[in-house]
Amino acid sequence: MEDAVRRNSSIQQFRTSIPPSAGREDRFLFNVDLKQESDASNQILRKILESVDFKIVGALEKLDEVEAWRAESLSKMVLTDSERAQPSPLRTEGFDNHNRQVFYLKVMLVDKKRDTNILLKVFCTELGRLMEQCKDFFLVVDFTGGNTHMQRVHVHEALNIIQKYYPRFIMDELYIGEFYYSIPLNMAKGKYIVSLDQAPYQLFRIIPAHHVPVEYGGIPSIVPVEGQEKGSIVTVRARVIGWEVSFGARLVPTDPSVRPTIYPLLLREFNFMPSDGDDYEEMILDNVPFNGKICIEVENSSFKTKKLVYLCFARRQSS
Repeated sequence: MEDAVRRNSSIQQFRTSIPPSAGREDRFLFNVDLKQESDASNQILRKILESVDFKIVGALEKLDEVEAWRAESLSKMVLTDSERAQPSPLRTEGFDNHNRQVFYLKVMLVDKKRDTNILLKVFCTELGRLMEQCKDFFLVVDFTGGNTHMQRVHVHEALNIIQKYYPRFIMDELYIGEFYYSIPLNMAKGKYIVSLDQAPYQLFRIIPAHHVPVEYGGIPSIVPVEGQEKGSIVTVRARVIGWEVSFGARLVPTDPSVRPTIYPLLLREFNFMPSDGDDYEEMILDNVPFNGKICIEVENSSFKTKKLVYLCFARRQSS
């Protein structure tokens, strides 16, 4: 309790010590006004204080350093219109063992003729978006797929940026690339740096197995049942053996030009099934609107392996 009181007192002292911007009363970082008390501003100020052992003078210097770097360097890393039009390489999927949201950032060169600095530009752009959320998260950065030497160069730069200009904002991160053996230990500072083959073993230590994406060794949670014809009546009977889970089913069109969002995809809402009992859940879709497949989706909220027993049959409607 005393530590929490002392920490809150340091945050308030830090806030009152921050000089306002030139000609203005506010002071923004990551789109958050640090002069105004809020959960987001408290989070940012606390992390800066933690990086300098709660020394006010050092925190003020670190704040100026971070702001100066963002103002000078990030302006040179603005994505072009064509680069901005590309799908975002950043996605979120699941939570780690500390209930922190996990973000996956895939940065690679698709075209070798493009500027190699695009890796760093994308990294900094997406990292800035994460910072604006002002919350703890686990970051997985995948540099595989490009030149091994350039992977090594960019992961060095990424580590330097995080350690110097984002102190304590990213508590844990994992870097995936074929260069892992060449990163100096004093530079890694306890960060996870692994090859693509070793990534599943490290991820399973940090993230529950059912939250790890399939491309990094996770187990798929969707079971497709093929061959459903338009106009038929489909019945799915499913039973999950094991711990409590939620499951349901949806219809996916075979023709990619068909937009499934305009049809009722969900056969039945996800149902919470107890581990005991012999009953099963029956889901019926009358008059299938298009040719497609049924996907049984299982949401496994525990760490234990489950068995799915299902029966799916279809019949044509009587004329």
